[in-house]
Amino acid sequence: MVYINLIKKEKERIEMTKKNPWFTDKYFIITGGSSGIGLALSKEFLLNGARVIIVSYDPNEFEAARTELETLPDIEEKIEFYKCDITKAEDRMALKEELLKRNFDIAGLVNNAGITTYGPFFETPSKDIERLMQINFVGSIMFTKDLFPLCLTQECLEEGQLKYIVFMSSTSGIVPFPFIGGYSGTKRGVEFFLESLSHELPKNVKILRMRPGTVYTNLYKNALQADCADINDLLQTTENMKVNITADKVAKPLVKAIIKKKSGRMYPNLTTRLFYGMLAMPFLGKRMMKYATKKMESGFEKKSDIKSEI
Repeated sequence: MVYINLIKKEKERIEMTKKNPWFTDKYFIITGGSSGIGLALSKEFLLNGARVIIVSYDPNEFEAARTELETLPDIEEKIEFYKCDITKAEDRMALKEELLKRNFDIAGLVNNAGITTYGPFFETPSKDIERLMQINFVGSIMFTKDLFPLCLTQECLEEGQLKYIVFMSSTSGIVPFPFIGGYSGTKRGVEFFLESLSHELPKNVKILRMRPGTVYTNLYKNALQADCADINDLLQTTENMKVNITADKVAKPLVKAIIKKKSGRMYPNLTTRLFYGMLAMPFLGKRMMKYATKKMESGFEKKSDIKSEI
């Protein structure tokens, strides 16, 4: 019976390889891959026959992620975990050296790691804004600069093997919500950086950026907040707009787009694309931002009142 199951699995693997030869059994590096959207992406890559190298600054997340991923079928030796703070050059270079030793066949890099601040700009601690910029913008770009060359082997360049640079962007990069200006700025910066980079790369390298909208993940649970702010006010505002989605709703279309060799910018679904597209229009966007600002400012006032009573 065991022998029959092994034969069946091998047949399935061969069929998957025939269907997506460039994708199956290739490695994808995923930053922030042990929780939230990153973990959902790790699952989706594995389910579609790829292998994953999960990178995070917090190794405490690895055990829970491994336990969850090991419930998936046929993933033996398809997952690697590495601790790396993408803002530190020494961490990036140590990871690069380790991956070089292992000689992985790496097909792409998924920049998913990120944080957000929340609250009035002038009341947000400077150290939090600096940390935000270092992770979301500087760290992600430098991680790409240091690690993506692992994909560009001489063989890859000669044979024109398909390679991917993927960034988790945000609708906040095109529709800047109030009180998360630093986050919006980093995402807009990433978008422009990728537009520029796309002109420099060989034809076999594709760039894909996802604009997911509001997704319930640790991004919000771990938000760096001003003293007067409560991130739940932002989540409630977007919930009232009926546009919040789950991590798997982002991961599935993104991996599907990679398998289909697509590039450019994308949204998880048509609703998100249309909604934020409308908000990008000056008249509608201005009115909606006015509504959002008023709702969130009332939350700041309530929190200040509570603190003054204490």
